[in-house]
Amino acid sequence: REAFPIKEQDPVDAEKVTAALASLKARLGQEGFPFARLGEPDVTVDHESHLATLRLSVEPEGARRFGAIKVEGKRLFSAKHLGRIARFRPGDPYDSQRIEDFRRALIQTSLVSSVQITPVPGARPDTVDIQVKLEPAPPHTIAGELGYGTGEGVRAELSWTHRNLVKPEGAVTFATILGTREQSLSAQLRRNNYKARDRVLTVQAAAHHSNFAAYDAKTFTLSGTLERQTNII
Repeated sequence: REAFPIKEQDPVDAEKVTAALASLKARLGQEGFPFARLGEPDVTVDHESHLATLRLSVEPEGARRFGAIKVEGKRLFSAKHLGRIARFRPGDPYDSQRIEDFRRALIQTSLVSSVQITPVPGARPDTVDIQVKLEPAPPHTIAGELGYGTGEGVRAELSWTHRNLVKPEGAVTFATILGTREQSLSAQLRRNNYKARDRVLTVQAAAHHSNFAAYDAKTFTLSGTLERQTNII
């Protein structure tokens, strides 16, 4: 009744009834009822008394807890990796807001073109399994740049990236610079959601040669970082 804010003596307003129905659906999902069924609101008007009666059937179908994550179709990610991305664990009360957060996190990987997440009955009557179907996005990116500067001469830069070469979420980038005064070759591995959500592992190797009026340098760099990121979701 709190989630369906239609009270006695309220004016009969179709828009308010529709908004109240949407609020009730959302609240049921947030409170652990993924399979709740709502009927269509039935409003009966008595024109003599100027009163109306609103009837709405609600079948909660029982509160549920999260069960297993199941992968349907192409296995872009394993169920284990999907569990790292999700902010819920088996046994937690079902909450539709965590499902929406899960959906947004999968889209944010940039490896997914479409996401379909469906709650299905679990192995036990009080659990709900999460069925995930992912359609992969194009994994390759090729970028190039060509220019000329009075102090640098001709400079061309080219890079190639495969965003899921080392599964899961291991992006490999090869880049090179060919120029009058600068040449370089580099390789980078960047793994997002490494062993935990929002954790990023980066390993990079690069060789660089610079020949300017002030100096002539040959450098080789090998580096690695492990970071925890925050983001808008």
